[in-house]
Amino acid sequence: MNLFFSFLILINIFNDVYTSLGDSFPAYQTCIEKCKTNQCLNDGYNFKNQGSFIFIDIFKWPCTENCRYHCMWFIVDMFERKNWPQPQFHGKWPFARFMGLQEPASVIFSLMNLAGHVIMFRKFRKVVRPNSPMYKVWFVFFAVCCNCWIWSAVFHSRDRPISEVMDYLSAFGMVFYSLYGTIMRMLVHSPIIIAVLFSLICISIYVNHALYLALEQFDYHYNMNANIFVGVLSSAFSILWCVWNWRLSQSRHLFAVVIIGALTTILEVSDFPPVAKILDAHALWHLSTVPIPYFFWKFAMEDCQYLHAVSKTR
Repeated sequence: MNLFFSFLILINIFNDVYTSLGDSFPAYQTCIEKCKTNQCLNDGYNFKNQGSFIFIDIFKWPCTENCRYHCMWFIVDMFERKNWPQPQFHGKWPFARFMGLQEPASVIFSLMNLAGHVIMFRKFRKVVRPNSPMYKVWFVFFAVCCNCWIWSAVFHSRDRPISEVMDYLSAFGMVFYSLYGTIMRMLVHSPIIIAVLFSLICISIYVNHALYLALEQFDYHYNMNANIFVGVLSSAFSILWCVWNWRLSQSRHLFAVVIIGALTTILEVSDFPPVAKILDAHALWHLSTVPIPYFFWKFAMEDCQYLHAVSKTR
């Protein structure tokens, strides 16, 4: 019976093909066909009844996808009556929409992460001089983080091929830039040519990664391994820097970032049906990362001030 309820997911991002236990049920397919016949025009996009909900219009939910949504809950209710485990549909857990948002909790928590970076970066700019060492590196990091969390919110608002690709590429960009920033901090007193060469190498690596995922069939396995490898490497370099510079107070803030990041991965690798139809492991992971901007920008502020003071004595 457990094997019967194993989730069978075949993912092809560009053809938008997702097959899971829930959508493989004949009752699900029959429900969709009846819904399309009763509610959709022949194009499958527009509704026969133009008086549809405003939020369906705002997020451009086609009639066919709206039928999938309602039939999904019909199947979920059927499973619950039979005391069967909750199924996935098209590779995803069923989420209740709120104001047209596909995964409202993840959207809200992504925006909370974005707000954390914006608030702390404003404080960073007030106390750190633009000519301070590492200022420009963290300035770009702010833009990378904002881009990441904006695309995360867009993707969880409505899952489309382009929003999924941008979410994955932006997330890897933030992880990869974290590694880049850590190593740049280690090279802060090195000749400028070394920093330039290292920057060019990192740019070429990221561009190659992005082109491979965007232009070829999206390789989820490769993308996951790349994120894990870079994330572990970034954490290792950060811990190494913290240990070497433990006498500096800012090292505690960076160490807190590493510890929180490590603990939150427990949620990211977990997988369970949404609680109250909106809170799954991934949404809780987004919530658990909200404190990270505070500790990181505390580190960046204190470290840039320290480097500026050191540069004045040289």
